[in-house]
Amino acid sequence: MSPQAKSQRCLLKHLHQSRGEAGYCDGLLGRVKNGQIAAFAIQHSFPVSKTKSWKADFVITDKDGLILEVHEYKGFNPSDDNFRLKLALFFERYADRWPVFVNNKQVFPSKSGHRIMNLPPKKKRKIPSRPFAGRR
Repeated sequence: MSPQAKSQRCLLKHLHQSRGEAGYCDGLLGRVKNGQIAAFAIQHSFPVSKTKSWKADFVITDKDGLILEVHEYKGFNPSDDNFRLKLALFFERYADRWPVFVNNKQVFPSKSGHRIMNLPPKKKRKIPSRPFAGRR
């Protein structure tokens, strides 16, 4: 969670890591009420290796509880290395089973399997050219 993010509750009273994630949950609730999707669950954990698991923010399910899609909301840094690693491991294990969406945009592995396609590029940190000297 980024330092600027604060926990927030959605309309269903779930506790989310940010306002954006809570809003995403509210949007999924609206899709359930409109009949576009049957149901969804939050914080579903997928084992991706012997020692790692990836906890997806949301999974969309059918009326029987079977997973149809996996959704992740990333507000601050959608391309951090830990997320990329877990997503790559997820695709190695589950690529043929469920589509994955990050911020409502479908992502998928490249043909070589080494990169994740459609993810925004990593944000570069700006480093000042000289140290801040303060006011005079």
